[in-house]
Amino acid sequence: MNADQSGDLPKQASSPEFAIRLAYILYASVLLGITLAMFGVFGLAVAFLTLFFWGYVFCRRFRPRALAEACLMLLLFCGCLIVLFVPVSAARDAARRVQCGNNLRQLALALHSYHDAYGRFPPAIVPDQEGRPMHSWRVLILPFLQQDPWYHQYDFIVEDYDFEEPWDGPNNRRLVSSMPLVYQCPSHARTGRRQWTSYLAVVGAQTAWPGSDSSELSDFSGGAAMTILLLEDHSQEIPWTEPRDLTFEQAASALSSQERPFVRVHRQDDFFYEHTGLRQAVFADGRVRPLFDGLSRDLVTGLLRIDESRDLSLVDWATSPARKKRLKLLNCLLLAMFVTLALLPLPWVWIKPYAPYAAGNVF
Repeated sequence: MNADQSGDLPKQASSPEFAIRLAYILYASVLLGITLAMFGVFGLAVAFLTLFFWGYVFCRRFRPRALAEACLMLLLFCGCLIVLFVPVSAARDAARRVQCGNNLRQLALALHSYHDAYGRFPPAIVPDQEGRPMHSWRVLILPFLQQDPWYHQYDFIVEDYDFEEPWDGPNNRRLVSSMPLVYQCPSHARTGRRQWTSYLAVVGAQTAWPGSDSSELSDFSGGAAMTILLLEDHSQEIPWTEPRDLTFEQAASALSSQERPFVRVHRQDDFFYEHTGLRQAVFADGRVRPLFDGLSRDLVTGLLRIDESRDLSLVDWATSPARKKRLKLLNCLLLAMFVTLALLPLPWVWIKPYAPYAAGNVF
């Protein structure tokens, strides 16, 4: 009977140790899941840092002092990250928006130079004899952008724009992957393919781009300063040589809607709030203006049509509905769960301030 009792002792002694190890694994798993949900891939680093923090505290002989040391190291580490990365990230976002505006100004200057040379703006599309779209306005203005190499490589006969092959023909298709940088916003280049253009015309009746026909500045009875010439958009995935742009309805929906598919241009979201996005547009007078998503449909219609006048000075951008922000409730809930879980081991620092000393403990 004594032998049986002595044989049971190792099983009884190992049970608490197994439970403790199981609790450690469960804690680490839940912590990893929450941090991944909050920060994505960067959640791995956050979870590892949290586990390393508590591992350092509970492996030291005197835990309260170890906690103070770990907090000091954490503050120094987080402070260095904030100093190094936060200002750089903000500066990069601002630089990308500035460069995007400069691209639009160059395109506006090229379009006006084309207008000076031919007495009208280029057509949105160059069709074949059967009316099928063959070529885009972006190809026609290449000489006015000092992009002669691309223009001469494009297969066409100069007189009357008698192009020999469509934009996706054997020769012209090779130019798709070598798009001039002026046709893509740097923010779009980080998420999209190299050949997708960021700047689109709005094609439709009474817009600045009436399809295969051309418009003149004298046609802008609503005022060139109040009519959109080009609109920034990152959602259409249009190769720069393709004769395709935004329809009137697509542009109106992009500017007046706050739904997810549209508000992906120059977003400034943070962890707690979801802000409405903004996109830049160049007006027919060459001026670049930011347009916040969620504008009124009536205002958008006036900005897109050449025969409707809108006084932009009457628009109060500071109190526009597009400047509103929405609290991210899920992120707040996940943050509360993370803080609770990260502080969960804290009471044990004082409940058992001294760790069991073991031979070979390097701390």
